[in-house]
Amino acid sequence: STQGVSSAASDVYKRQIKRYGKHFSELGLKEKVREVARLAGEQILLPVLRLWYVFRADSTPAVRKAYIAGALGYFILPVDLIPDALGLFGFSDDLGVVLMITKWVSELITPEIEAQAQATYRKLTPCLRSADTRLVTK
Repeated sequence: STQGVSSAASDVYKRQIKRYGKHFSELGLKEKVREVARLAGEQILLPVLRLWYVFRADSTPAVRKAYIAGALGYFILPVDLIPDALGLFGFSDDLGVVLMITKWVSELITPEIEAQAQATYRKLTPCLRSADTRLVTK
């Protein structure tokens, strides 16, 4: 069945993404979020922030955290399949990876996690005028 093929392909992609976890760090994520907030906005940042808060949740299984770290590591890296130096086009592969993992962990995005992601996004939105880009931790 084609669903079995797409599921198998998705599993391969998830395993490949997991390797990028070594590039993930909170500082790296903060720096990348600051940079992307100026260029891309909601379409990229909200899914990234959702993953961040799912990653931090105690209830998130370790295997899911490993894949989230991989997706966020891929997002942080400036040189990947499509280099981020190409502006918005350069974030298209990052967005694909982030959205795939976000879909895979969607049942872990609680109303509280969504509220945290939205609050952080609202805080980052005026970052063109402000240097305050701290991730909301409560």
